[in-house]
Amino acid sequence: MFYRPEIDGLRSVAVLPVVFYHAGFTLVSGGFVGVDIFFVISGYLITFLLLRELEQSQTISISKFYERRIRRIIPALIAVSVVSSVAAFNWLPPQTLDHFGAALAATFLFVSNIYFWRNTGYFDSAAELNPLLHTWSLSVEEQFYIFFPLLLLFLFRFRKNRLVLFLILFAAASLTLAQHLVRSNQGAAFYLITSRAWELLIGSLCAIYLTYYTQALPKNPIVREGLSVIGLLFLLSSIFFLDHKVPFPGLAAVPVVLGTAFIICFSQHTITGKLLSAKPLVAIGLISYSLYLWHQPIFAFARLRCQCEPDFTFYILLILLSFALAYLSWKFIEVPFRHKKKLPSTKVYLYCGSAAILLLVFAIAAKFSHGMKFRFSEEVLAAIEIERDSDKAICPHKNTLANAPGVELCEFGAPNANEIVALIGDSHAGMLLYPLNQQLIQSHKKGVYIINWNCHVIPGFIGNAGHASKLSDCDSSQKVVLNYLEANQATTILIARWSFSIAPIDGYLDSVFFDNQRGGIEKANAPRENYVLVNGVRSNTPEAAATIIEKHIKSLAQASKRLVLVKPVPEVGWDVPTYNFMHYLQHGSIPNEINTDYPIYLKRNRFILELMERIQGDNIALVNPADFLCDTLLNICRAQTDGSPLYYDDDHLNRRGSAILVDKILRLFNDQPVQKVTLDHQS
Repeated sequence: MFYRPEIDGLRSVAVLPVVFYHAGFTLVSGGFVGVDIFFVISGYLITFLLLRELEQSQTISISKFYERRIRRIIPALIAVSVVSSVAAFNWLPPQTLDHFGAALAATFLFVSNIYFWRNTGYFDSAAELNPLLHTWSLSVEEQFYIFFPLLLLFLFRFRKNRLVLFLILFAAASLTLAQHLVRSNQGAAFYLITSRAWELLIGSLCAIYLTYYTQALPKNPIVREGLSVIGLLFLLSSIFFLDHKVPFPGLAAVPVVLGTAFIICFSQHTITGKLLSAKPLVAIGLISYSLYLWHQPIFAFARLRCQCEPDFTFYILLILLSFALAYLSWKFIEVPFRHKKKLPSTKVYLYCGSAAILLLVFAIAAKFSHGMKFRFSEEVLAAIEIERDSDKAICPHKNTLANAPGVELCEFGAPNANEIVALIGDSHAGMLLYPLNQQLIQSHKKGVYIINWNCHVIPGFIGNAGHASKLSDCDSSQKVVLNYLEANQATTILIARWSFSIAPIDGYLDSVFFDNQRGGIEKANAPRENYVLVNGVRSNTPEAAATIIEKHIKSLAQASKRLVLVKPVPEVGWDVPTYNFMHYLQHGSIPNEINTDYPIYLKRNRFILELMERIQGDNIALVNPADFLCDTLLNICRAQTDGSPLYYDDDHLNRRGSAILVDKILRLFNDQPVQKVTLDHQS
């Protein structure tokens, strides 16, 4: 296979946007498409080599094929994984090292795409903290190459005249599936081989075209120039104008995939080809694989180590470090392992196999030791461990509320009791489950956590496209919930992270995400804006928001024996266990207290606090978490006292904090039943 420098230049066009995108440079908002470019290039190169082997020997040596893949992929991956594992052992708390171990094992079993599909969204803020997230693309390629050589060999021997047709059909099926999944399960569409195979197959078709159909190449140089320029424009437009809001992959990936194919097929001896063959681009292309491997763990550990988002200057330094390590990795690991004369097959298998086994042992140990807790004292573990109880742990088997699709009932407490306590809200309701379950068992009451997966926590609000598409369903399911509460004479607890659920509100709340103005800035998963519809027009006015919220609260109060309305739990800004861990790494101790400013809490929650105070109803009781979390004399809200956290992240109370809040709530239950509120239809 003759060398094409423009392909290495194309690799640089693939890797640079990925690096800059992961560094948070908004200019390359679609930088994630660099992976799609790599897929097409890989499909082209591998298929070209396989076709050449087929033409020469009429067969494919599977053992030699996988040896080439091992030499190409494994040595540099091992180097990055070893360094990452050392950093993880020294810098990650148990719960995070546990996840790292699982991701490391999945990486060397080439199923990390499946692992991350099940555990991490690529566009979630948590993704940028995962040192091995980028290995998902390696798993996609290796899964593809488990079957593709055999498929190609079969088609070449028995259906050579239909080879192109079959590959086109497979690619079309994969693209169709990808487009379907971006609407129903974007995580699966992004990570799984079934919805990515078409990109590699387009590269394969390029190889077939350039091998068997060279006579069909445009003879007119102007046409070739035009097609290669169109290809480059497709790439650049995807890199600079796509963003994570666009459902991807699927049809949105077609321009970048076709653009790459056009450059592969038509850029030889063109201006575009010469541009891509420029020495700086070729040099970056040569180290692109190592650069791709190194940049993600460097960025992730930098973020984890400082618990901050590095500024522009720091990112430039991190990028330069990535380039330096990539060059060293390419020169001293990649290049030597590719030369059979320097390293025969037996040594490659020995070195790579031994290292991979050791890494798998470390991964398994990290996973099954729950993050190697032996590294820390009991005092440190108490301050850095996450006390988080999922609804699955309390009620593994949920019931679906009849005639209300998407609404689940998580039943807990005393199962056969007549008196029912209904818990309604978002994840802030879920954080109360463990202590509330214990208390209700003791007081012989039944608890029901009502979860509506498809709707906003406040019916009438819209927080994402899914909420908007299900407004009518949410209205009907809300009526079923109200009927359930009324039929069971339930005492209802309503608790939510109100600022997240209703922001922005003109003149009150600017952002759903919290900044404690002490350096604790909440990391955003994805931009989110809550709004209500007024006569079909979206609105963020306080009047519109107040109408919707008040109607919801009063409808719950009317349907319930009593409504316990919980005011906002103070947000922290820092992830408390992680803050403790970083403090321990830097200072060797756990801080005695972690505080935020009470006036900031009041300002951020002014709208909902004022609204709750205005809502009248004899059977509405208010509970204020700030009564025990905040000191109005010192103007602080405490997230940790005596070295013991009250939160398991930056806004959810842990068992200790939740137990105090549940105790305050249940004190109200001793009062005698009172007159029920009447719903004001004018509100």
